[in-house]
Amino acid sequence: MQNAIGTLAAEVHAARSAVMAAAGTWDAGLWEQAEMESLMAVHVAKRVALDATRQAFDICGARTSFRLFPLETWFRDARTLTLHVRDDVQMRELGRGLLREGSSVKAALDTSVLPRHNA
Repeated sequence: MQNAIGTLAAEVHAARSAVMAAAGTWDAGLWEQAEMESLMAVHVAKRVALDATRQAFDICGARTSFRLFPLETWFRDARTLTLHVRDDVQMRELGRGLLREGSSVKAALDTSVLPRHNA
């Protein structure tokens, strides 16, 4: 249980950091980069929300699915969010923006996490 709680805390921290980084980019007026970073942040936040509620169910057991407890609502809300705007659509747009030749986004984002190909 301690391991699961530690993992959840790290995942939530990562999602929060991604959102704050994107917000900072918006504040800096780097619109195209901010849009791409926001897509990444939303992707991470959706994954973390689903994973965190799933793990919380595993930790707490089936009784937490009763409407008496807020976890049931959190899981339903997280799942509904992932269906509102499909993640595959958002990731396609992110990929399109990252691969666009001559794009300022491509240069602005830290591409060290992307594979490098020699032409």
